[in-house]
Amino acid sequence: MTHDFTASALAQLKKAGYRITQARRSLLEVLSETKRPLHAAEIHELLEENKQAIDLVSVYRILEVLLDLGLVHRDLDEQGFFPCAHCPDCPEHTHVVLKCTDCHQIRELDYHGEIFSKGFYGQLSKLHSTLKSKMVFLSEQCQACAA
Repeated sequence: MTHDFTASALAQLKKAGYRITQARRSLLEVLSETKRPLHAAEIHELLEENKQAIDLVSVYRILEVLLDLGLVHRDLDEQGFFPCAHCPDCPEHTHVVLKCTDCHQIRELDYHGEIFSKGFYGQLSKLHSTLKSKMVFLSEQCQACAA
């Protein structure tokens, strides 16, 4: 991460008018420690292991709020969730994400999609296409798995 995800996300939640609850704080801490996308059930299990009493429905609700605020992303392959590496300064930008095909580690490039602004979006407008997501996922084999 290029920043303290938990602190930044808590500040954005507060700015958006949400209360800072222990459940939200605990979920953010779990996400901040992961290197791969986590399903809601996995997050729930990790919270239980850490003695955090949060029901699965609440995990889903918190994740939806975080998605709406652009603080987490949804993995297109597995429907897992992972923290935005750049929030809160880029919710409108294209996010370029590398995912290892072996260990499933996620790395978000420190890149705000400048190249997409003219060329890519210009081509989409010619096709009369409407984007549903501003996420570009690239498959890779990370250095640890390649060794």
